[in-house]
Amino acid sequence: MLARFRRYWVVVAFILAAIITPTFDPVNQALVAVPLLVLYELGVLLAKWVGRGRATSALTPFSPPE
Repeated sequence: MLARFRRYWVVVAFILAAIITPTFDPVNQALVAVPLLVLYELGVLLAKWVGRGRATSALTPFSPPE
Protein backbone atom coordinates (compact mmCIF):
# COMPACT_ATOMS: atom_id res chain seq x y z
CA MET A 1 0.00 0.00 0.00
CA LEU A 2 2.73 2.46 0.94
CA ALA A 3 4.82 1.56 -2.10
CA ARG A 4 2.09 2.86 -4.41
CA PHE A 5 2.57 6.39 -3.05
CA ARG A 6 6.35 6.40 -3.51
CA ARG A 7 6.25 8.88 -6.42
CA TYR A 8 4.15 11.31 -4.45
CA TRP A 9 6.34 10.99 -1.38
CA VAL A 10 9.43 12.01 -3.39
CA VAL A 11 7.70 15.26 -4.36
CA VAL A 12 6.39 15.81 -0.82
CA ALA A 13 9.83 15.15 0.67
CA PHE A 14 11.43 17.78 -1.54
CA ILE A 15 8.65 20.27 -0.80
CA LEU A 16 9.12 19.68 2.94
CA ALA A 17 12.87 20.04 2.51
CA ALA A 18 12.34 23.35 0.71
CA ILE A 19 10.21 24.58 3.59
CA ILE A 20 12.53 23.32 6.33
CA THR A 21 15.84 24.56 4.93
CA PRO A 22 16.62 28.22 5.54
CA THR A 23 18.26 28.73 2.13
CA PHE A 24 17.07 27.97 -1.39
CA ASP A 25 20.18 25.98 -2.19
CA PRO A 26 19.28 22.68 -3.92
CA VAL A 27 22.16 20.88 -2.19
CA ASN A 28 20.80 21.68 1.27
CA GLN A 29 17.31 20.69 0.19
CA ALA A 30 18.63 17.36 -1.06
CA LEU A 31 20.55 16.85 2.19
CA VAL A 32 17.24 17.14 4.04
CA ALA A 33 15.08 15.26 1.52
CA VAL A 34 17.28 12.18 1.18
CA PRO A 35 17.02 11.12 4.85
CA LEU A 36 13.24 11.61 4.63
CA LEU A 37 13.15 9.31 1.61
CA VAL A 38 15.35 6.74 3.33
CA LEU A 39 13.08 6.74 6.38
CA TYR A 40 10.03 6.28 4.15
CA GLU A 41 11.63 3.34 2.36
CA LEU A 42 12.60 1.77 5.70
CA GLY A 43 8.98 2.15 6.77
CA VAL A 44 7.79 0.42 3.60
CA LEU A 45 10.23 -2.45 4.12
CA LEU A 46 9.30 -2.77 7.79
CA ALA A 47 5.60 -2.83 6.93
CA LYS A 48 6.19 -5.58 4.35
CA TRP A 49 8.25 -7.57 6.85
CA VAL A 50 5.67 -7.29 9.63
CA GLY A 51 2.80 -7.95 7.23
CA ARG A 52 4.48 -11.05 5.88
CA GLY A 53 4.88 -12.48 9.39
CA ARG A 54 1.22 -11.86 10.19
CA ALA A 55 0.06 -13.38 6.90
CA THR A 56 2.00 -16.61 7.46
CA SER A 57 0.88 -16.90 11.08
CA ALA A 58 -2.75 -16.37 10.03
CA LEU A 59 -2.50 -19.30 7.63
CA THR A 60 -1.10 -21.68 10.25
CA PRO A 61 -3.82 -24.08 11.37
CA PHE A 62 -4.70 -23.92 15.04
CA SER A 63 -4.78 -27.17 16.94
CA PRO A 64 -6.32 -27.02 20.41
CA PRO A 65 -4.33 -28.62 23.23
CA GLU A 66 -5.40 -32.12 24.13
